[in-house]
Amino acid sequence: MADHDNGDRRTSEVDAIEHRIIEGHEAWVRTSPEPHLRSVEAVKNDAGGGWSVKVAAMNPVGAEYAVCADLRAEIEGAIKSVAGVNEVEQELDGAWWACGISSGYDIVRAVARVLDAHADRMREHFSRHNVSPAAP
Repeated sequence: MADHDNGDRRTSEVDAIEHRIIEGHEAWVRTSPEPHLRSVEAVKNDAGGGWSVKVAAMNPVGAEYAVCADLRAEIEGAIKSVAGVNEVEQELDGAWWACGISSGYDIVRAVARVLDAHADRMREHFSRHNVSPAAP
């Protein structure tokens, strides 16, 4: 799969991962036609030496469901698999803190692959329970 560098946008044929500045911080954001299932953002915190990684499907509304509980370990494993990530801590709000010197783009891409692999299952589950977690 080829990556393309378009100035401030770096995308692939599967992902729409964009470089942004959010509240003065470097960020990589995966956009999707299904933001409640597939959106991921990583925002760099220079002072803390890492990235805050937010996953829309894991927000407090969605995180209470078992389908999301099953994904937590996979998401954490995906973040840990990125070169330069030394430690991963899960936050209470459906976010993770990735410590170390790593690529926000690579973190978002790794998490996006996990979400894509489970999108059908999450879509079915949220539809059955009439729940639509909000996008980040």
